[in-house]
Amino acid sequence: MSEHDNDTCPHLVRASLLEAEVASLKADAQLVVKHLGEACADNLRLKADVVELADALKLASEVGIKVADEVTRLKAEVERLRNLFADTERLMLLDGEYEAAKVGTYARLKAGDEMAEEIIGCYEGEGYDPADSETLPKWNAAKEGKQP
Repeated sequence: MSEHDNDTCPHLVRASLLEAEVASLKADAQLVVKHLGEACADNLRLKADVVELADALKLASEVGIKVADEVTRLKAEVERLRNLFADTERLMLLDGEYEAAKVGTYARLKAGDEMAEEIIGCYEGEGYDPADSETLPKWNAAKEGKQP
């Protein structure tokens, strides 16, 4: 019998141990390859996340700029409306004063006309011609805005 036929042969024992170690190393290598593939997939997902976050940040910046511009525009519009309201309020006060002046003028004209009618009544009641009155022509000229 040859030395190599025996399980106790040092070469065969050594070969068997080497085969077991090679099998173990192959299993470890397959595990490393599997983990490497998972790491590559994770790396790709992370790169995609970074791109997505960069795009979101860019969009947020653009939106933030647009919002800031809109806030500035709206503040200017509020200021314009406040000024318009103040101008309108002043015009309303002036209009109220104008209306009050018109009412006062109307009341004065009405009182003057009533006075003129009273004078006419007095002249006619006494048998005089109202055209002889010095007051009536002055009143009629004043109503028309003329100076006597």
